[in-house]
Amino acid sequence: YDKVPAGQQAMDKEVKEGSGVSGELERLVEALHKLRNVDAYDDPEQPLLVESKKAKGVAPTPPCSLRIRRQLRGHQGKVYAMDWGAADGNCLVSAAADGKVIVWNAFLQTKVHAIPLRSNWVMTCAFAPSQALVASGGLDNTCAIWTIPEGLGEYSKQSPHSELQKHDGYLSCCKFVDNSRILTGSGDKTCILWDIEKRAPLTVFKEHDSDVGCIDVHSNGTFISGSVDKMVMLYDYRKGSRVMSFPGHLADVNDVAYFPNGDSFATASEDGSCRMWDIRAGRQIQRFYSDRNESPATCLSFSKTGTILFAGYDNNALVGWDTRRSSIAQVMQGHDKRPSCMGIHPKGHALCTGSWDGLLRIWAK
Repeated sequence: YDKVPAGQQAMDKEVKEGSGVSGELERLVEALHKLRNVDAYDDPEQPLLVESKKAKGVAPTPPCSLRIRRQLRGHQGKVYAMDWGAADGNCLVSAAADGKVIVWNAFLQTKVHAIPLRSNWVMTCAFAPSQALVASGGLDNTCAIWTIPEGLGEYSKQSPHSELQKHDGYLSCCKFVDNSRILTGSGDKTCILWDIEKRAPLTVFKEHDSDVGCIDVHSNGTFISGSVDKMVMLYDYRKGSRVMSFPGHLADVNDVAYFPNGDSFATASEDGSCRMWDIRAGRQIQRFYSDRNESPATCLSFSKTGTILFAGYDNNALVGWDTRRSSIAQVMQGHDKRPSCMGIHPKGHALCTGSWDGLLRIWAK
């Protein structure tokens, strides 16, 4: 399944030829993603131990036994971000240090479209709900919105549908609210809600004290953001105001993800822990951590039901945590370098992980 179809060879050549980068800028991007120096525990063979007490009276979660089912090759640099398309469930978009955004048919392992960006230093990407638009951003401080033409195997040096410019720092993350609005997070400490067609900011959220590194949006009208200031903020984007702050992490918050019902969320941090937070109670309810493996947690995603929290670590490990019993459901080995992003399929039957090894992998039972 590692073969690249013949029809993709021209695209691969284009991707490769456009991937020349300077070592100095590459080091800068790596620093922005890690945002602090941490000596990672680098022994993926060492078993993880859970510090939480076992839940009593809780039925065991069915075994988690995901395996690599697909492998997406095409990027010539570190993969920094990915996002599933919600419309048909077959497509996903990825962004990498080769300066390309690629739209994939994940299950056919083919490229649907590839977009060469003006800047090689892309750090984030997102799919609109309709899958007609893709967003990207990075060190150019701009959120670019791209249209996806119909047809397979297309490659074009197109102009953006729109460019959203107001941030004074790099763009670290973005998420579509709907087909006409998008949220962005930046190194300038702010999050911005945009009107895409008007190319104008609707609301600027300024509550963080340092770089915003991650956001997640829920259909209930709220979003969460994580920052280098170790804080997580909950906002109501309809009212344009902060609802609550969640202190607790001891280092940068690298990723955030809503529990499926929107009543709680999870965070991944440079302090080596993943935590769950209850929004109604306004406090932490779970902590997933091992004193045998202090490697920073880099990314996470809930299963469709929320019974498993998948997390990636800087020592290349991927772990599935049982959220009801505070125990490990599965440890997965597959990437040769740091997992940087992950996302569960909209229907819940597959997990995609992206890594600094330049590959995206699809995991399923």
